[in-house]
Amino acid sequence: MRKAVAIGRWAIPLLFSWNLAAAESAPSTSASGCQDKGETLVFVGRLISIQEVLPEPCPPNANRSCLLPRFDKEYVARYKVLERVTGRFDTDEVQFNVYSHRGFPAMALHPEALLFVWHRGEQYCLHRYQGYAVHPTTDGGWAHCGEINSRTDDDAPTTGFGPQSFASDFGSAQQLDNDADQGRFPRDAFTVENDRIVCPRGLALADLYEAVRSGLMKARCAVLPPFAEAPADH
Repeated sequence: MRKAVAIGRWAIPLLFSWNLAAAESAPSTSASGCQDKGETLVFVGRLISIQEVLPEPCPPNANRSCLLPRFDKEYVARYKVLERVTGRFDTDEVQFNVYSHRGFPAMALHPEALLFVWHRGEQYCLHRYQGYAVHPTTDGGWAHCGEINSRTDDDAPTTGFGPQSFASDFGSAQQLDNDADQGRFPRDAFTVENDRIVCPRGLALADLYEAVRSGLMKARCAVLPPFAEAPADH
């Protein structure tokens, strides 16, 4: 419903409003396409493909709501399951929708990611922004580079955040000069040593999962087992 807010003697029409904090902590929203009941699959996956879903054009006599810009972009992603953390998997590949108002999903800038995917029936979609790039470590595991924001107390450091032994560096430092890579290698997470991109600190897979499980996923009423109790591949 279109409303107007009066400021002084001016009336400013409001087409829509959005409480971002409420949207990110809610179990689901109509914009996400996810429902509030279902199962959450958590796994390390390798990107197979990701494609933006373009909106259908409005018909000639469309109502005003059709003409409004979309708050979210929609993508369809397909990942190969490399390591199951929790959930029931019917196949070793999972295709799901991703909804984001932040642009291209950051998780898909790297080959592998820890993914929290909501599932009910034939519908699969990523819990909003709950995909985190992970990289192989020298002990055969996975780790995320840098800190994450998936916690309820912004002043508390994430448990387990510290030095990680990644299996390799992340390429030539020249990549940091490419504008297209600025989102791929955040300066607060990656650094340069001997002209190579390296990651000084991050989170091992178990600590990453626990931070998300006990942070935003708990706030969204998505109940997940502790990592040590999750019946999966690790």
